[in-house]
Amino acid sequence: MGNISHCDLYKRAMQSDSQLCIALQQLKDEHEPLRKQMKEIDKLAQKVTLLPPFEDRVTHIRTLHKKVLEFEKVLTPHAEREEGLLFPMMVKYVGYGGGPIAVMEFEHNQAKGYLDLFLEQAEKMGETIDESFSKEMASNVIKVCYVLSDHFLKEEEVLFPNAQQLLNEEEKELLYFQFHHKNY
Repeated sequence: MGNISHCDLYKRAMQSDSQLCIALQQLKDEHEPLRKQMKEIDKLAQKVTLLPPFEDRVTHIRTLHKKVLEFEKVLTPHAEREEGLLFPMMVKYVGYGGGPIAVMEFEHNQAKGYLDLFLEQAEKMGETIDESFSKEMASNVIKVCYVLSDHFLKEEEVLFPNAQQLLNEEEKELLYFQFHHKNY
């Protein structure tokens, strides 16, 4: 099957009222706990940006760091299932260059970049931290949440419904099998 345009993908997704296969439903279901964690870390990060000038920032950043590490433990296998299994299956139907899979991967990389930057900054943090650096760190977490909130919506409204329509039954079964029998 050749490349399908963005407009065609959106139209298909809007016309689709079918249930998702087990593997795609699993990916979709994984978003809700991730959203709950994102809401928590976003709230903590927002709080850091609003701290008064002489407030102890280290304690707040350490709390945020701990929560971000917990979030990353859940996010990483989810992203690996998409990048390592679903996206390659979809490429054969929708192509790659400039298409929806390229966009999905770009957003994964963007969120991961902000996440890694925050984690790197947190590891280098000493016993004190100045206001501007704490705000920069918190800003990276806020950006992760922003990128992924939009990203999850695109997956749920367009990518997953299109995958449901485009992938054949054998591919859907293979996707499920690989989710549960590989290190994803």
